[in-house]
Amino acid sequence: MRRTDHTASMTPRASRRDSDVVLSNFGHKEHLFKFLVIGDYGVGKTALVRRYTEGKFSSNYKITIGADFAIKTLDWDPQTKINLQLWDIAGHERFGYMTRVYYKYAVAAALVFDISRAATFQSMKKWLNDLREKVALPDGSGIPVVLLANKCDISVAVTDEQISKFCRENKIHAWYATSAKNNTNVGHYLASTQNASTLNMTKEEMYNLMCKELEEGCVEYPEVKAGFIGEVGSNWPIEDFEKRAICATAEVQAQLRCSVSFHPGRNASAPMEIMRIYQEAGGDASRAIMSHVDRTLIKKEQLMEFADATKCYIQFDLFGIECSFYQLNPFMDFLSDAQRVKRIALLKKEKKLDRVLMSHDIHTKHRLIHFGGHGYSHIANNVVPTMINKGFTTEEIELITAENPKKWLTRQ
Repeated sequence: MRRTDHTASMTPRASRRDSDVVLSNFGHKEHLFKFLVIGDYGVGKTALVRRYTEGKFSSNYKITIGADFAIKTLDWDPQTKINLQLWDIAGHERFGYMTRVYYKYAVAAALVFDISRAATFQSMKKWLNDLREKVALPDGSGIPVVLLANKCDISVAVTDEQISKFCRENKIHAWYATSAKNNTNVGHYLASTQNASTLNMTKEEMYNLMCKELEEGCVEYPEVKAGFIGEVGSNWPIEDFEKRAICATAEVQAQLRCSVSFHPGRNASAPMEIMRIYQEAGGDASRAIMSHVDRTLIKKEQLMEFADATKCYIQFDLFGIECSFYQLNPFMDFLSDAQRVKRIALLKKEKKLDRVLMSHDIHTKHRLIHFGGHGYSHIANNVVPTMINKGFTTEEIELITAENPKKWLTRQ
């Protein structure tokens, strides 16, 4: 349900169709595009549409009769509104003969399956074939398709490898684990959060903007200068917009000797690829942080390989999250704080503590002491004593918690 690079094909077309509504009022335009949501019955299509358009979730299931639709309005840029008409297509076989009518004039689609029921995943090929046989863009090419592995908040019956293999074999360029109940991945993210004018920015325009905010003042708050560049976020695979942002970041860093922080996509290959792009564009690895390694480089071998191959700071920034289930990637087992400390001990053994950073993200109320959480003092009160018990010296802890951050933050 996220806006991705595929939406490039959802821009206004030369040949008008009944589903295109273009209203112009003193330079302001409004467009209507039809987006299909298809898959077996009971996979959560209606719940996803309602969560996306209304921000609501209900566990009361009612079968969709034929088709239903809802509207999501997006401010594409200051002069353009996009009305996204989401068609929730009934998944029951008795409505199958009507799909040609329902698909007509669609410009994109989401294939939805229930990740806790393998049979619904096996139906994806049938739905994809039906879609590609019955609808196409005006130039004859197939409409863009994204695959949604819904209900990732419960048990998983289909593996990451199976889904990725299906996407490769069927030329589907992106898939996401979603949960209408938990509101997981039902919205916009990274490159897909940007409006059209931002997505079209050149590397040079990004470079100039970053330099201005570091040297003169931020666009929205001119009296405040940015202290570093970050988080520079990317999905996996890394999108073109994000590659330009990484390259522009590297060039600014090389020019101003500032600090940089990267947010990798949820794939073990992402951190290395980010650093490759960054360094090839001239960025200094020793001034960069790779965030979220404790949810990206889960295996010890992956962490140590990355540490050996790069010179950047390695940040364990999810301390305080002890639940092994990670709703944004249900195919992995989330590390505990004890396991995070053990990973840092591995880096200590390899004499790499001078590149380790620690933090915890108090991003929800339940993490605050008032609501029963660890609070802002969790690392100082709970993690540091654990590290001492595990053999870390006071000097080593001072290095990680004070000296490394100070060194990274200091503008050279």
